[in-house]
Amino acid sequence: MKTKTKITLYFLATFCVGVIIGGMVNGYIAHYMREKNRKIAEEKGLEHVFIERIIRPDASQREHVERIVGKYADRMEETRIKSMEAMKSLVDSVITELTP
Repeated sequence: MKTKTKITLYFLATFCVGVIIGGMVNGYIAHYMREKNRKIAEEKGLEHVFIERIIRPDASQREHVERIVGKYADRMEETRIKSMEAMKSLVDSVITELTP
């Protein structure tokens, strides 16, 4: 093989390995973040996640924001649970249909 061909093949192989490793790392990080957020939501409640991670109020706003978010916390939790149940049902249907 010519040197130019070898260099091109090495470059393509290195690029492919990089894409594969990058995809795996990205998938791991996304999974880790979802699990982290799920654990926080289960332990401290969705209300805490909503206030601390999304709104991020300062000290002067905190009490007002907590009161407003607290008013809707139960409905948000019910909606989250219904959504998770609907998604589980949908995935179960897909698995059932795919099973021979």
